[in-house]
Amino acid sequence: MSPGSVGRLPRRGVKFPSAEEEDTRTTPRPSHLRPVVSVTTAAMMHSNARARSDLVCATRGASLARSMMKLGITLPRTITRCRDRERNGSEFLLDTSLRKALSQYARRSSASLQTFVEMVRGQTANDYRPNKNLVPAVLNKVCKGYERLEELQQIVHGGVEVRLSKMPPRQVKHPPNHGSARYRLNVLRLVLDRDLLEQWPEIIISPFGVVDKGGEDASVTGRTIHDLSYAEGTSINDCTDQDSII
Repeated sequence: MSPGSVGRLPRRGVKFPSAEEEDTRTTPRPSHLRPVVSVTTAAMMHSNARARSDLVCATRGASLARSMMKLGITLPRTITRCRDRERNGSEFLLDTSLRKALSQYARRSSASLQTFVEMVRGQTANDYRPNKNLVPAVLNKVCKGYERLEELQQIVHGGVEVRLSKMPPRQVKHPPNHGSARYRLNVLRLVLDRDLLEQWPEIIISPFGVVDKGGEDASVTGRTIHDLSYAEGTSINDCTDQDSII
């Protein structure tokens, strides 16, 4: 064996496919590919989405303030409160003034849970979108060619509709949140007084957790996670009409 052949296996007539041949054998090529937007376009789209989100928040806040004023309640100015901790940085606190004002409105108005949530979200007869950051015209453009685009637009306009085959059992014991949620309380969006569970007994409490969201500041942003634990046979999935799921 010559020095140059050390560590090499003889081919003995075996043909090895090229990278292109191997790719076509294992993964079928799509008939058409959507072009990738440029970095500049992506940055502009992100900036527009951020500006639109800020405008939606301001509009929703003004509408909420008007509704509360009719019952003699002032919507407090929302400020992220925190107190300094010597070793672990800042400890964020709940906005108790906002919590009290929203809870007071729920009691005085005797609103149903659905009506209250619709008010907080800014849902109206003219624009019932639960998530105002989902814009139908934008989705039509960025999701062009998606086979489920029509169903996606239905979700945008009216939210996800869950059809139940049976009602979930009423919850007796309410579990606490996970430590990650208790530490980052300012990430939780809607906090109300506990006694409102008597007004809305249909609520099912599930522990919250919070994980980092992309590369954003973890001290003021995060992705909330539901710990959906149920007794066997009583989960929302068990109570959902499976035939209604697309």
